[in-house]
Amino acid sequence: MADFKVLVEEMKGFYGVKSLEAVAEKMGYTPHSATSWRNKKQLTAHATLKYQEDKNKRLNSMPQSITFDFDEQFIENMGVKEAKELLNCANDKELAELLGIKMESVNNYRVRGLPDKVKLIILTRFYQKDTLKQHKKSAIMVNYYPFINASAGYGIANYELECKVMELDTALLRECKIVNIHNLEVIKIVGDSMLPYAEDGNKVIVERKCIPKNGDIVIAVVRDELYIKQIEIDPTGQWTRLISSNPNYGTILLNRQEQEMLHIAGIVRAVFNIKVF
Repeated sequence: MADFKVLVEEMKGFYGVKSLEAVAEKMGYTPHSATSWRNKKQLTAHATLKYQEDKNKRLNSMPQSITFDFDEQFIENMGVKEAKELLNCANDKELAELLGIKMESVNNYRVRGLPDKVKLIILTRFYQKDTLKQHKKSAIMVNYYPFINASAGYGIANYELECKVMELDTALLRECKIVNIHNLEVIKIVGDSMLPYAEDGNKVIVERKCIPKNGDIVIAVVRDELYIKQIEIDPTGQWTRLISSNPNYGTILLNRQEQEMLHIAGIVRAVFNIKVF
């Protein structure tokens, strides 16, 4: 009883009203719902979830509605069968493990019905899974080679091909004007010949399997050494130049024959750095 009174006072303060009936109206319910809550001395699972959603929206921590897809009648009648369908559980054991309860409790819930607090857990788990799905749609996985270093100076041989997986947000990639988000990889720069565009230790997002044009910053392999340079290609095919932005470093000039030793590993689409304080 005391907990319910505290909750009601909290909700009245949150919605800026003076009665439980006004709280109900703010939440989209009828005053009759408030009477029911007062008589039972608790909110329904739907109302509890709606209140939590409203608080999270104010904190900008919940991007979308979760009660919109579930009317009050559905939540009121929710049983073990509906819970398993919502959470994609094949059997009672999976449901018990996901909710962190005993199998005995699941059997009791099948007979007596789900308590409101358990319904709230189920709907929260469903929201978390749905959010994860949305998150996966908004991100891509790329290969990150922490031990492959593209030299901005005089070249560095790379033999350790340990690969890790890095997650990149697609909205961020669009902000960087990266249109083709496939065939992307991340490697590290060593040296300062590409200053001011890239610094020693920066990470670069590289698009593989594409044809460079004059002026592109590329990852070039020359005589088994890896460079990050600006490329300039003679239209007649007589020569290719790999140019450093830093005037303290020279240009690599490859004639027609030497171009056979050149391999363009990819085009640099973005440069970033992470500083830990």
